[in-house]
Amino acid sequence: VYDFKDSKTSEVKTVTKVWDDSLSNDERPVPDVSISTAKPSKNPLGYTITYHENELTFSDGSTENEMLVSSSGKILSGSYKIPDGLFAGWYSDKACTKRVEVDSNGIPVDGVSSDLNLYAKSKTFTLKSGPEFNVLIPSSATSIVFTDEVMPASATLIEVDADGDGGVVAWTEENETVMKVSTQMKGLKAQANTNSSYMFYSKSNLKKIDLTMLDTRNVTNMRAMFSACSGLADLDLTPIDTSKVINMRFMFDGCSGLTSLNLTNLDTKNVTNMDCMFRGCSGLTALDLSHLDTRNVTSMTSMFYDCSGLTTLDLSSLNTQKVMDMGYMFSGCTSLTTLNLSFLDTQKVTGMSRMFDDCDKLTSLSLGEKFAFVGSNYYLSEGTWYASDGTAYTSNGKSCTIPNNKADTYTRR
Repeated sequence: VYDFKDSKTSEVKTVTKVWDDSLSNDERPVPDVSISTAKPSKNPLGYTITYHENELTFSDGSTENEMLVSSSGKILSGSYKIPDGLFAGWYSDKACTKRVEVDSNGIPVDGVSSDLNLYAKSKTFTLKSGPEFNVLIPSSATSIVFTDEVMPASATLIEVDADGDGGVVAWTEENETVMKVSTQMKGLKAQANTNSSYMFYSKSNLKKIDLTMLDTRNVTNMRAMFSACSGLADLDLTPIDTSKVINMRFMFDGCSGLTSLNLTNLDTKNVTNMDCMFRGCSGLTALDLSHLDTRNVTSMTSMFYDCSGLTTLDLSSLNTQKVMDMGYMFSGCTSLTTLNLSFLDTQKVTGMSRMFDDCDKLTSLSLGEKFAFVGSNYYLSEGTWYASDGTAYTSNGKSCTIPNNKADTYTRR
């Protein structure tokens, strides 16, 4: 007498066989045997689903919960439980890359054909990448506010969450002129994507971006993050953490409406690229660079290109020991009358193409012992430049005869 499980119906059957000792082995009938390759269940009555808390917590403090179910999805024993409020779904692997959809009873909607381990995923609060977030900003939006408010039931959800678990939501208010982005959890900030490049790019109708509840501590790329936001008159950068950022190329490019920009809170020690960082910021009346750490920057191409409102520019804090390209660096700075470059080290610079192009009002140029002109087309303003001892040097509008690596101030008249 023995029990066996029918491979087709999963029913357990009891079979009684009578052994006839009078028959030889050759005379005995060959039984009809079928072999199933399905993984056997550890319980003969059905399939066991083991739910693992996976660093979350079940209310009773346990780390696992088991249910026994039939092949038809009927719960034979146990009860379904989910972990705490940050629970975001079940996955068939501990790394939570293969999602398994379950019904309200915790049974996989695709059915159960073997014992199953399911791992809980904790809800995350990371936004989509910068370019993906950008296309979700309504063209009518004049304001973006990062907040911890709960989305109104009547609002239409904007899918801004990186992994789709609903950790971060967005919606619009006031005839779609205000876009709000929230974790809906008191005091919890939305996590900016490591790639936050082009996040607000070319949203020229924006007049306000409130970054108070945006956590940027893990961001490495802020390329063109605010580029072409020409409608911004001011931008409070105080809340953001840039300690891991490597790329700030084009970060404020084309923000022509900005009249001031406080860079005090920017940690730039890891930044390697500042190309076109302030290009086209024609509305600035001043720019305090004293807090910028440029020790690792290798390119400053077009860094201040078309900053036509600047009348002075203090570069004394810039470390340029690793910079290789200064092409167009001050091009289009049409209001600059004096420029002190005595602090710049150009020993690794290989390009200065049009570095001073259109700096027509420039009449005073200070150079240091570590500054050398590179090439013959850096476009220094045409005319006669006089050293402090009265020696005259000339510029043909592209290059000049001013000596390299000689600290002095040269005046054009």
